[in-house]
Amino acid sequence: MNNKYIKDSTNKNLLIFFNGWGFDEKMLPILDVPNYDKLILYRYSNFNTDDVKIEKDYKNITVVAWSLGVWVAPFIVKKLNIKIDKAIAINGTLNPISDNFGIPKAVFEGTLTNLNERNLKKFNTRIAGGSRMLSEIERYLATGCWEDQKKELQFLFDSINKSTKAENIFDCAIITNDDLIFSAENQKRYWQTENNTVITEIKGAHFPFNTINIGTLL
Repeated sequence: MNNKYIKDSTNKNLLIFFNGWGFDEKMLPILDVPNYDKLILYRYSNFNTDDVKIEKDYKNITVVAWSLGVWVAPFIVKKLNIKIDKAIAINGTLNPISDNFGIPKAVFEGTLTNLNERNLKKFNTRIAGGSRMLSEIERYLATGCWEDQKKELQFLFDSINKSTKAENIFDCAIITNDDLIFSAENQKRYWQTENNTVITEIKGAHFPFNTINIGTLL
């Protein structure tokens, strides 16, 4: 697992962003909000937190997690032994391989088994909400080869299948109506089982950050 920590001595707040599968530090521009230090976690090849160093006592710590990062977040927050003040899930659930509550198992397995450069482009097109929108998110797509992304997806697949249920840390779940990865129906069905999580529905695709301003969520 990789991380990047951006801090300023004047900030008293911390935003921790759990990235989705296959994305990296190129997502940092979406976290450009004032008065917050930023910690972005990505490339989940392991859940080792030894090099994740939070160097200040913050007045407020907010977690924002996207896609499969929603499932990752509770485990890492627990390992870091930090108190968070708010947590927001975006287009993901804590049961991410599920016909009813996440990505259908056959779809997840098919994505993993058949992943190659051509199919990754197709997947990114679905993330964007269609070929017309793909150009709007290309600047955020990860660098590196598709083989590395396949290894990451394999690690997540194995980890999810052998894990116990993740603790729900989320106050709010944001669901976009045109998500072609985690269907809005499955997300709503899942979060309705979590009584402490408020559901907010908005327009958009699985990648919503060309329309969502992170700063307005904090």
